[in-house]
Amino acid sequence: MLAHFRNFAKSPAAAALLVLLIASFAVFGIRDVFRGKAASTAVITAGSREVSQADFKREFDGYRARIEQQQQQPISTEVAVANGLDKQVMNGVAGREAFTEFLAKAGIRPSDKLVAAEIQKNPSFFDQLTGKFDKVGYEKKLADNGLTPTVFESMIRDQMAQQQTIAGLASGLRTPRAYTALAAIFGLENRDVGYFAVEPSSVLGCRARNSDTNSMCCCL
Repeated sequence: MLAHFRNFAKSPAAAALLVLLIASFAVFGIRDVFRGKAASTAVITAGSREVSQADFKREFDGYRARIEQQQQQPISTEVAVANGLDKQVMNGVAGREAFTEFLAKAGIRPSDKLVAAEIQKNPSFFDQLTGKFDKVGYEKKLADNGLTPTVFESMIRDQMAQQQTIAGLASGLRTPRAYTALAAIFGLENRDVGYFAVEPSSVLGCRARNSDTNSMCCCL
């Protein structure tokens, strides 16, 4: 067996195989072959977008807080997980990130100017005395919620891209005029109903008068 390997190593086929290996390293790189890729700690990955463990925990805690407010009672993490709350958050965040990645690849990205204008319209960041946008208070409120301006502005940009896309799609879905006309006819349709009372004695009398024949009469 060893002799066969030695003979193969000296053959032209072995030389051609070595050339192919060298060419593959030159094209794809040799670093990943020996070192490999670093393991990702992201909870969700959608294309170039990743949701870290800290981001997912913030999403989970925020969703649980809204459920607690609706139910008007505290919900522990164990109870939330037992009822599948973590899976609901996972599916929702995954769908949102995948949709946002699709929009980014399609080139739908609000500018920094639009994002800044949207943030400055939020009354939560206004100074109570001046009634104007307070940058210091804005950064402090973000820090209190475990956010940075960069992360928050990215979230606002994603939200604006989603809202503008959905609004554009919805405005393009126009109902045909024929459907509108039918709906108007149905909504404005009027019907007249007439009725009169029939006494039991009238029906019995009619049947008695025709008892000598096999025919039936209608007294209405």
